[in-house]
Amino acid sequence: MACSSHAVLDVFKDDWRLSRATERSTAFHSLRMNPVGIHFSYWTQEWSSEPIQFVKKAQKCGFDILEVNAPKIARMSKAERDALKGAAGDAELGLTYSIGMTADMDLVSEDAATRKKGISFLQDLSKAMKSMGGTIMAGINYSSWPRKLLPGEDKEVLTERAVQGVKEAIKTAEDATLSIAWRS
Repeated sequence: MACSSHAVLDVFKDDWRLSRATERSTAFHSLRMNPVGIHFSYWTQEWSSEPIQFVKKAQKCGFDILEVNAPKIARMSKAERDALKGAAGDAELGLTYSIGMTADMDLVSEDAATRKKGISFLQDLSKAMKSMGGTIMAGINYSSWPRKLLPGEDKEVLTERAVQGVKEAIKTAEDATLSIAWRS
C-alpha cells in the first residue's frame, strides 16, 4: 500500500493525539515518530512573556512540546507554575525548558559572588522544574548569553570555572532527576 508522506503524517498525528503512551497501530507500526515542539519565542521577542499564553497556540498548531523560558519558571510562584503545568496537561503538551544565563550569574565570571549566584539560580531552577515534572533543561547554562571571549581571557581558566560551577549546580539537578543539555 502506497501512502504519501502527508497521509503518513496525518495518520501519526491523529494517532499520537489519541494515545501518546501506547504503541501506534497503523500499517507503519514499526515506525516511531519523535515528538515535535516549538520554542515560545516563535511568537514573541520578549523573554519575560508569560508562557501560559503560548500553550493554546502550540496545541492549535499541532505541536507535542512547548519549550519555555526556564528563568521565568524559576521566578514564578507555585500557583503560577501549577497553572502552567495544568494548562500544558490539558492541552496534552509536554514542556521543556531553555535557559540563557545573564551576566550577573555568569559561571565563568572572575567574581566568585557572581558565580555563586549562578549556581544558586541553577539549583533553584532545578527545584522549580521538578515541581512541574520537568526533565530537560537546555541552553547556555554554563556562562552568560550572549558572551564573547574578551581580549586577554584564558579560555582554559574560563572552562575550568564553568566546569566547577556546573558540577556544583548539577548535584541539585540530579536530585531532581533532570537531564542537562549544553549548547555551545
